[in-house]
Amino acid sequence: MRHFRFIGAALLFGSSAVLAQTNLSDQIGAVNSAVSQQKQQEAEAEAAREEQYRQQQLAQQRAAAQQARAAADARAREQARQDRIAAARQAREANDEAYQDQLKELELQQKKLELQARQTQVNRENELIDQQLKRDTAETDLVQSKADANRNISQGQKTLLQDTGTAEVKKASGWFN
Repeated sequence: MRHFRFIGAALLFGSSAVLAQTNLSDQIGAVNSAVSQQKQQEAEAEAAREEQYRQQQLAQQRAAAQQARAAADARAREQARQDRIAAARQAREANDEAYQDQLKELELQQKKLELQARQTQVNRENELIDQQLKRDTAETDLVQSKADANRNISQGQKTLLQDTGTAEVKKASGWFN
């Protein structure tokens, strides 16, 4: 059995030299193939890393764009809020100014009415004074008329008495007395 082993070993060694040369070429081919595969795998891995990096860059750009939109939306909302507050403040100020203007107009009208009432009172007082003067003038005229009437009566009686006296005198100086 030992013998068979030796023969088998020799055969194996002899065929191994032939096989070794074939194997060497196969191995070199296999190594070249493995190197090519490794280079291809490395190239694919590099391409995958580049694609992953590009995807990360796109994701970061999208995130930055979304963040910028969110910030712009927040600024727009804040600006709109500030605008609403300013508009409300302006409306209140306009209402306050309108109210103040109305108060001033009302106060002015009240002063005009007071002035008109005073003017009316002065006019009435002037009318009362004029009426009083007319009444006084009428009383004076009445007194004057009574005085004139009394004087006329007195003068008429005086004239009557004088004429009666003159007639008596004539009558007494007449012929048939």
